[in-house]
Amino acid sequence: MVVHCPPSSCRWTDSVLTGVSWCTNEELDRLFAQTAVYQSVCFSANTQASYSTGVRSFVSFCISGRAKGFLGMMLPATDDVLAWWIVFMVTDRKVKPATAKKYTSGVRALHLQLGLEWVPVRDSWAVHAALQGCGRRWDTPSKQTMPIGFEELLRMAAVVDANNFNEIAVFTAMLTAFFFFFRKDNVSVEKADAWNPRGHLVRSDVSFPGWDVGARQLPNLGQDGPLFCIDDAKGRLRPLTHSVFVAGFRKLAARAGLDPAAFTGHSFRRGGATAAFKLQVQDALIQAHGDWASDCYKLYCDLDSAQQLILPSAMATGAAAATRAFETAA
Repeated sequence: MVVHCPPSSCRWTDSVLTGVSWCTNEELDRLFAQTAVYQSVCFSANTQASYSTGVRSFVSFCISGRAKGFLGMMLPATDDVLAWWIVFMVTDRKVKPATAKKYTSGVRALHLQLGLEWVPVRDSWAVHAALQGCGRRWDTPSKQTMPIGFEELLRMAAVVDANNFNEIAVFTAMLTAFFFFFRKDNVSVEKADAWNPRGHLVRSDVSFPGWDVGARQLPNLGQDGPLFCIDDAKGRLRPLTHSVFVAGFRKLAARAGLDPAAFTGHSFRRGGATAAFKLQVQDALIQAHGDWASDCYKLYCDLDSAQQLILPSAMATGAAAATRAFETAA
């Protein structure tokens, strides 16, 4: 395909792609605009926010460095500048090493978007060493999220106020997150104003077999509205937000006699995968159901004490059998 600007009302020709008609200026402008729109939404909202934070941090660091005379051109970023920036974030700004690594992905995206050369972090000794060193020096063991299983859900179901619409909405979102291995982002939004039908579940995305009447009696914003919504302080229906979801299920957990601090919005995804694993669901089905690209989901499958004893018990049985065979042969 050749793009050009002939004297007529056409800008391009299909000299390479046959069967494509000429485009007018308006059609081509619309194509360029649509392409820019799709490129701008190639990342999720969370990824965009993380990348933007990383880029702002890097630009601020470079501007400060240039003002103090120890940095030259900002882009393309050199290995030394990236290493200095990483150490600065971790030591001065108290950014976790793992978060600092995520921020480098934002700077990488900026380079690629501008057509600049980017050396992968793993291939740069200076950058890789800075990240590894910061990790060894500053990383602290993270508190593992506890899974929510059938027992926890049943205990919380017993204390749900059936007359409280918001509690019903939160508990329904909890069940959905558990059985579908969802993250909290799949059932709630960061802010109510951030909800949009293109990126979040709407009521028309799901069906209610067996309890259509009950589901439709609950207040909602229509088939094109959010799947989960709550009644705000002003009596308006609003999309379920992260903060309301987490606060709501922790409130139910405390009422049910559970430790609310032990659970996060990720407890349902982990708990669902663990429950499926204990029910001997095939690994491939668990991975596909949770939309995991790798086998990292296996880290989510918590083994109880009985399951943990299966392997050493089998090893002990094998050792005993081998011992008997050896003694018999002797």
